[in-house]
Amino acid sequence: MNDSALFCSRELPSYPSYIFVERIIFCTSLVVNSVTIYCILFRSPSYVGNYKYFLLYHVIGSSLLDLQISGFLLPVVLVSYLSAYSLGFLNFIPSSILTVIGFASCGCKQVNSS
Repeated sequence: MNDSALFCSRELPSYPSYIFVERIIFCTSLVVNSVTIYCILFRSPSYVGNYKYFLLYHVIGSSLLDLQISGFLLPVVLVSYLSAYSLGFLNFIPSSILTVIGFASCGCKQVNSS
């Protein structure tokens, strides 16, 4: 029996089209979030009051989370194994540490925006 047929390949695929699409989504959301921040700061009516700072905080938090996920990590989720790996700039960091960073940043954003 052939031993190579029993085991999966340990090479991680790179998915160049996925990386390209994620970069386009990141650039588009960066432009949209920048316009949103401008509108909140300079175009919001005076009766909004302090609520505009809550909106500003929410948009900045969402932008930073998008930067982390789409810009730096580019996670490839392996649903059948409940695992993932990174294709982004931070792919030299072990996936266990990236998982903790990702869950912590999502949790902090969720707790702070509630």
